[in-house]
Amino acid sequence: MKNFKVFAFLAAALIFSAVLTNTASAGVQDFILVNQTGRPIINVYITPSHSYYWNDDILELDILPNGESTYVHFDRRETDRYWAMMVTFLDGNTYIYDDIDLFSVSQITLRYDGLAIEE
Repeated sequence: MKNFKVFAFLAAALIFSAVLTNTASAGVQDFILVNQTGRPIINVYITPSHSYYWNDDILELDILPNGESTYVHFDRRETDRYWAMMVTFLDGNTYIYDDIDLFSVSQITLRYDGLAIEE
């Protein structure tokens, strides 16, 4: 019985540690990107608003179909608050959204009229 209690305690400690580690690694800027444009998205690039260099494509899927969403994760050490996002659609059109305050949003919905709705 004593071994079971020790095992249960260690298992609970391990689970708590994993949850704490996962929470600590999430960036303040993390958000859900929702595609409500009516068109498939093939690339999403983000960069701090003051930068002129687009980072790698953050879209983990080959295509983000209309009506679908994806989670965008930032390293917890990232400190920039305002970001620009460039979205490329399957038809080749590209839109740029600038000065998105990622400290204050948890979801960004891209709509057909080209606006990023921050929620």
